[in-house]
Amino acid sequence: MSFFRNQYVSLSLRMLVACLLLWWVIRGMNFGQMSHLTVGGLVFSFGAAFLCISVQVLLTAWRWRMLLEGQNIALSFYRCLSLTFQGMMFSLFMPGGAVGGDLLKAAFLTRETEKGRKLEGVTTIFIDRVVGMLGLFSLVLIIAAFCFPAILRFTPSIRMLVLILLLACAAGVAAGLVLFFQDIIFRFKPLAFCLRKADGFAKGRISRILASVEICRKEGWILFRTFLMSLLVIHPLLLAGVFFIMAGISGRFPDPLAAFLAASLGNAASAVPVTPGGLGTRDKVTEVVLNAFGFDPGISSLTPILYSTATICAALVGVFFFLADSLLRKKNPPNPEKQ
Repeated sequence: MSFFRNQYVSLSLRMLVACLLLWWVIRGMNFGQMSHLTVGGLVFSFGAAFLCISVQVLLTAWRWRMLLEGQNIALSFYRCLSLTFQGMMFSLFMPGGAVGGDLLKAAFLTRETEKGRKLEGVTTIFIDRVVGMLGLFSLVLIIAAFCFPAILRFTPSIRMLVLILLLACAAGVAAGLVLFFQDIIFRFKPLAFCLRKADGFAKGRISRILASVEICRKEGWILFRTFLMSLLVIHPLLLAGVFFIMAGISGRFPDPLAAFLAASLGNAASAVPVTPGGLGTRDKVTEVVLNAFGFDPGISSLTPILYSTATICAALVGVFFFLADSLLRKKNPPNPEKQ
């Protein structure tokens, strides 16, 4: 029981941090200064962001299904979409954040995976997470390269924050590449020796995980295709959501590079498991960067709040999938042969 108490205490503390950060952002809003703000603009902002986030989740489910197919694991697109929405919901409202969402997603997946393939199925969730992070971090670095002269003009404290985030993104890309090119790295005898020892201690699980990664890398270029999908479509959709919010509440299109950099840095910061689903962390970083670009403080504050609201609403779709799955499990109990 103490374990569960600690988990929920941790969740409570992280939610408290998220609330404090959100309050910090909200207190900067001054609706009296936003002369272009209209009800229609707010509706457009929220609707466009919700649509972008929902399509992004749909494509994320498709990406995961591609990885499952690479492991010869059959799972319908509906089930992938259902588990993706449920994982998103649990990452916001359950202990463990994104990791907690992935663990529950893995628990559901193992019920539907045949014996001998459960570890490979769970590994695809890990690979999907890494591919997504690689796409996000790479996109941040590309956008930052175009915005670098502007970044150098930021105040010293904001410039330092941005540079730290960029270094973290570069480190994340390097770590991801190490995993995906492990066949080259483990040619070195000391590293190969360490791998054999660790694999023996883990009863062969590590070698199976690395084999799954290798299959995805070589089989139809699945890793490369899913990475491009993340870089060119999935994460840009989230940036488009922020762009449309700013357009809706300001009455004009903002500088796209400034909006994209603020949104991508906010999303990168949200990957750090400080708050549930990155709430608060993403909002504050996005607000700070928008202010550094000289946007109206009210717009800089309202933009991430609307985006987080749309994210929460999209995550709540997972509730309906969860309830639907519960009803289906009652009508059709799991196949004992897969347990």
